[in-house]
Amino acid sequence: ALLAELVKAEVELENLLGVQRPRNYPPERSILPGDVRTQAENDATELRQRLGLGIAPISDIVTLLEMEIGIRIYIRRFDGRISGLFAYDEILGACMLLNANHPRDRRNQTAGHETGHFISTRSEPEILHKEASENSREERYANVFGRAFVTPARAVMQKFQEVTAGSGRLSRRH
Repeated sequence: ALLAELVKAEVELENLLGVQRPRNYPPERSILPGDVRTQAENDATELRQRLGLGIAPISDIVTLLEMEIGIRIYIRRFDGRISGLFAYDEILGACMLLNANHPRDRRNQTAGHETGHFISTRSEPEILHKEASENSREERYANVFGRAFVTPARAVMQKFQEVTAGSGRLSRRH
């Protein structure tokens, strides 16, 4: 209900001002049979390439998703057990609600997860709970997609090598 109210108010304001929200939506990618993890990582890499991001971590995912793709994103305080939700409507477009009660890093991961739902199951609304089960293929896809999109494995490996250069093992100092 909160997301619907926010979108309705924004669309009303856009209509009054004659603002047309641009959409640069990538194609929807159905979750295929086989290894969900590989597909999610490949789809995340494809979106990063489409957006010209390279391998660096995404520092401001909200602005990126709003300005480069055209997803409506709202950050509000609500029940702490819910991290975020995603909804899609053909007319209104893609919308996300992120929980302001969660730290920014957590919201970034949630936005990445919800972007996974946007890529794979756009027409099916999704709510992510802290205790959410990773059993469904859709949840596993969204979790892997989110991590791969926000912080690609290659960037993590390179940073790890930089931090541990000249050392044979990882220490507390690292």
